[in-house]
Amino acid sequence: MFNIGQKIYERMRRQEGGLKFLWDLLQEEFALLRDGKPDKIASVELSIQELLRQLAHEKEDLRAFLEQYVPGSDGVRSAVACLPDSESRQVIPLVGSVREKEQECARQAAMNADLALALQEQSVQMLNFFRAQVMPKEENVYSSNAKMYSQTRTPALLSARY
Repeated sequence: MFNIGQKIYERMRRQEGGLKFLWDLLQEEFALLRDGKPDKIASVELSIQELLRQLAHEKEDLRAFLEQYVPGSDGVRSAVACLPDSESRQVIPLVGSVREKEQECARQAAMNADLALALQEQSVQMLNFFRAQVMPKEENVYSSNAKMYSQTRTPALLSARY
């Protein structure tokens, strides 16, 4: 027979470790965004996405474990309440730590998203500015055969041979 409290503790400890690593990756992504290194951001972003997938899988495993071995529990806190005091004293601080790290990661991810959107908006505005500087002021500057198109602004007489 195995110890349910110990299994919950181990799974929560893995989540805590994953969240610490996620925090480090988010900090690295923020530094790369701030330093303007978009070529390196893609690999960090892929690592973040994979880690988020693994963390979600770990949470689902814990939820399935609790449903199987602690029926009627609404989550980790209610499952811990069913454990003996010696085991629950070990798990309760870990639950708080995991929640705190999730909130820290969420705040950092929001900061990264805001910075990325601001940089994207800045790039769009800069591109629009350059385009406005390069584009000719008049629409009819060049003719179809790449010669300057001269448009007369006054009425003129047409003469042609038949």
